[in-house]
Amino acid sequence: DAQLNRSDLGWNNDEGTVYVEALTPQAGNDVGFSMFFHIGDGTTLTRFWLGIDATNSDIDGDFKSKNVTVATLTTSMTTAGVDYGGYTVKAAFAYKKDDFAMSVNGQTAVTDTSGSIDDLYTWDRINIGAYRLANTLPLNDCIVNIKYYPRRLTDDQLEDLTS
Repeated sequence: DAQLNRSDLGWNNDEGTVYVEALTPQAGNDVGFSMFFHIGDGTTLTRFWLGIDATNSDIDGDFKSKNVTVATLTTSMTTAGVDYGGYTVKAAFAYKKDDFAMSVNGQTAVTDTSGSIDDLYTWDRINIGAYRLANTLPLNDCIVNIKYYPRRLTDDQLEDLTS
């Protein structure tokens, strides 16, 4: 679990994209939700995350503002061609007001075209490999690469980036 300040990344409150390349945990080594990254204010009220939901075998991107879910984007692990046990996941989640998208392993981007991002300025932490508090919802495997783009990449760019 690593924690960074958003100012270290040149964070853009209006739009951006986070890309993660990671390995899936071994079956049985997850804790229900294995987190690739979590960006938030230290509470459950405002957050932006990407990870594996073991309950549904999905890769989920979630954006929540002031305790209201703004966007939840989901791709099944089967559709993305991955399973538990060290499979490579390349996922990118992009945000902009009324314009959210996620692509996993080159799949067609799933989108959501409504939602406010007005309180991004309240976010003060970025956790890699865990959720908002150390050792909570750990990935239990390897983050290979993580990148932040201070702009909303196009859907085609998300698909190319994750191929």
